[in-house]
Amino acid sequence: MKLIDQNQTNYRLPTDLKPYLYEMTIKSYVGPSSLYGSKSFTFEGTSNITFLCIYPTNQIVLHIKDIAIKQTKVYSLDASIEWQYSGKLEFDDDKDFLTIGLENKCELNRYYKLELVYKGIIADTLYGFYRSSYIDSLGNTH
Repeated sequence: MKLIDQNQTNYRLPTDLKPYLYEMTIKSYVGPSSLYGSKSFTFEGTSNITFLCIYPTNQIVLHIKDIAIKQTKVYSLDASIEWQYSGKLEFDDDKDFLTIGLENKCELNRYYKLELVYKGIIADTLYGFYRSSYIDSLGNTH
């Protein structure tokens, strides 16, 4: 029998929404500031996540770390009109959660799409979208 520590932080996402399809585009600026200016080692992205409402909820929770959200849209796929997003974004830095507040609860067994536009830094730490290098057999750094 496995004992559960009641003080342990739960990093799992809620199961109210079931992801169905992820569509992502990321434009990266990998190179020095002499090439990209202030965008050096940053990225811009869009994510479209289609999900099914398993249990009616008025929030969408995602894992996120060191990303700035520029735009958010949520809409029902059958109506294709924006109607849900309340304008409220909450960040939980301890769990690396983004909670997107919705004006109404999603409806059971209905598909929705979340559209996100964001930007971030290509970090030199070993998490998220990060940069690294290696030295080849000729001593060249890549």
